[in-house]
Amino acid sequence: MKQQPQARTTAKKHVILFLAANPRDTGRLALDEEARDIHVELKRTGYRDRFDFVTRWAAKPLDLLRELRELKPTIVHFSGHGARPAGTPDRAQGRDVVAALSGNEPGGVMFDGAEGRGNVVTPEAFVQTFASAGPQVRLVVLNACFTEPMAQSLLAHVDCVVGMSGAIHDDAARNFAIGFYGGLGERESIAAAFAQGTTAINLNGLPDADQPQLKVREGFDASTLILASVEPSLLVKLPCPYPGMRPYQADDAEGFFGRDAEVDELIGRVRIGEREIYVTGPSSSGKSSLVAAGLLPQLARGVSGLGPFVVRTVQPGKRPATRLAEALDAPGQPLAAADRIAALLAHRGPSSSVLLVVDQLEELFTLASTDECASFLAALHALRAVPRCVVICTLRADFFGTLIESTLWPEHRNRTQLSHVEVSPLRREALREAIVAPSHEIGVEVEPELVERLLADAAAEPGILPLLQETLVQLWDKRTDQVLTLPHYLALGDGERSGLAVALARRADATLRRFSAAQTGIARRILLRLISFGEGRSDTRRQQLRAQLHAGENAAEFAFVLQTMVDDRLLAVDDDIAGEPRVDLAHEVMISAWPTLAGWIRSYRVDEQRRRHFEEAAVQHRRGARGLLDPIELAEAGRWIASETARELGYSDDLPLFLAASRRAIDEGDRRRRRLIRFANTVLVLFSIGVSIGGFARREASSSTAATPSGRCRILLEQSCSASTAQCCERSYDRRGNTPGQRSFVMKSPFIAQCSASTACAPPRPAPMAPRRYGIPSPANSSATRSDTATPSPAWRSAQTASVSSQLAAMPIG
Repeated sequence: MKQQPQARTTAKKHVILFLAANPRDTGRLALDEEARDIHVELKRTGYRDRFDFVTRWAAKPLDLLRELRELKPTIVHFSGHGARPAGTPDRAQGRDVVAALSGNEPGGVMFDGAEGRGNVVTPEAFVQTFASAGPQVRLVVLNACFTEPMAQSLLAHVDCVVGMSGAIHDDAARNFAIGFYGGLGERESIAAAFAQGTTAINLNGLPDADQPQLKVREGFDASTLILASVEPSLLVKLPCPYPGMRPYQADDAEGFFGRDAEVDELIGRVRIGEREIYVTGPSSSGKSSLVAAGLLPQLARGVSGLGPFVVRTVQPGKRPATRLAEALDAPGQPLAAADRIAALLAHRGPSSSVLLVVDQLEELFTLASTDECASFLAALHALRAVPRCVVICTLRADFFGTLIESTLWPEHRNRTQLSHVEVSPLRREALREAIVAPSHEIGVEVEPELVERLLADAAAEPGILPLLQETLVQLWDKRTDQVLTLPHYLALGDGERSGLAVALARRADATLRRFSAAQTGIARRILLRLISFGEGRSDTRRQQLRAQLHAGENAAEFAFVLQTMVDDRLLAVDDDIAGEPRVDLAHEVMISAWPTLAGWIRSYRVDEQRRRHFEEAAVQHRRGARGLLDPIELAEAGRWIASETARELGYSDDLPLFLAASRRAIDEGDRRRRRLIRFANTVLVLFSIGVSIGGFARREASSSTAATPSGRCRILLEQSCSASTAQCCERSYDRRGNTPGQRSFVMKSPFIAQCSASTACAPPRPAPMAPRRYGIPSPANSSATRSDTATPSPAWRSAQTASVSSQLAAMPIG
């Protein structure tokens, strides 16, 4: 740990730069009286030795830049005329006796110009001057009319600015200055001194309706800055040593504390020759920070017993094999991991090795496709056989079982044999060090009471580290006398949630308040697309390409919203080697600690999952990996895309095209089916007509045949040939074939003989036959010549045939 800077024993003064400008072509102002009153008031205060009042008369524009560089003032006070913007109504008794500017000029302040004439300095030029002069100015007082817009613009570079909303009387401006600087000299904060300045105006009964306005930079508390108690050298804006919501990076190594034991263990494992190490722990426990800001910087500085390392870091995402190829300097080439390691070490010494860090290995199981995952696992298997390669993976503890079930886990290993370092959330002394040490390194202290309260609140909070860092970031600008205090932390809480969780929510909500309604919708779409919805697990973050977050909205609006959330550390952007930016949540704890986001997830979870399903189907169809939607899927997609929720979530241009193509395919299929049905119906009708015609022809032919004696007998005999010979003949006589021609035909017909010899003819029924309508007697012995169960013999059949023939021959004719 670095040694703490020595305490400063000599107090330095704050410079108050008083710039007075009253050009000859403007109304006369009592600026000398104002400067004298300020100087006298400061001399009366108890902390007059902390301020140095410097005046510059007939100030020109360049004087401002020169004095900012040379004097490095803490306060800049401009007293003079404000140039009234065009269209602003004139007000009597005000300092703005300068004529309104022409055209659309935004106003400004009047400096002295050539030959003493007025020279208007616009707000843009004024702001640019302060931007280029450095961060030492903490307060600007614009004691001139119509300077409120300029004051608002200056907040980009100054913590507090006082401006006038309209015209202000000369006496009112002077009385405000007396009350304001008197308060500063009595060790009042800027906010309290401002209140005393406005009170001084009211005490004198001045009629001005337009009061001075105090503008404060967002995130800064004017009630905490007491200039009389702080040395000017300490007022220089110190960089915050806490990273907030994002994990520590290598550049944050100087402020990374509390993980010495884990770093030493990792180095020890590498030193004894372990070449595959898994860093596991709960979400937000600091696994990524441990490797990035703890292990890697120490290896870069050199470790006894270890040679130099060529470090490559990869985060799997949806394309782990592709990213691994890029990390190994082989983008777009077949992934031969062992060959790439040899190429990276080709021009290095024999003691050098490659250190491959796979951060957030769980993305391999949640985001990557099957093919990409298999290719990535094959590459890691190959790296196990390379002696000069060390692989360190960070993995969430709840995915450890998934790791065991994957092919990455060798069958002969068990959990105790796997080289892994478990990272638990910071507790007590380690957490205390992470709170106190980073700020102590740069001369800022954390109040002991605040440390104890943070430790108490942190004890019951899951994923505490990023919340703690974000809280300290918010407390950083509220410090008093370079001390972070407990009262400011208590002010963050809301009674139900700790200041830690509220700090995150307030920061995120403050970012949303800067957006319009349309921009808030864009922010919601971006955030929801960065959530991986858990099935039986908690939701996790989901890294996406920047292009995948765009939902057809205005490109400039989208870029503004995205960049604002990145600047406010709600999102993180990482560039591929190929230059394609990837976007991620700054930390996973946002999902549970930010109520606004948690509410969006509950409200839009189902519809967002539907959007992803339809979008993925469209992508797979474009790649030729799947077909179009069926009618049921198309109906569901159509209902969704027509809903208000779909408009709020947005969708790509590919999705409507995919739905239209599916609709066309379904309509074409319907048309083909209708044509087929019409064709089948036509064939069926024609077939029916043909059958009807054929039946009619057969009936006509039968009628013609039945018109002759022989024809009728043939028909009768053929129709009767499904039983015994006797039965057939009886049915034939039963048709009353009584003419001589009929009887002669029956007796001579060869059909009688054929039917008699056929084995298909059955014997007569055992039961007596029904009485014949035409008086033809039944054979007397038909029921007595056979039993019910006997099988007729050929002799029996011949006898029956002869009997029938004799009966037919004896039958009377006519």
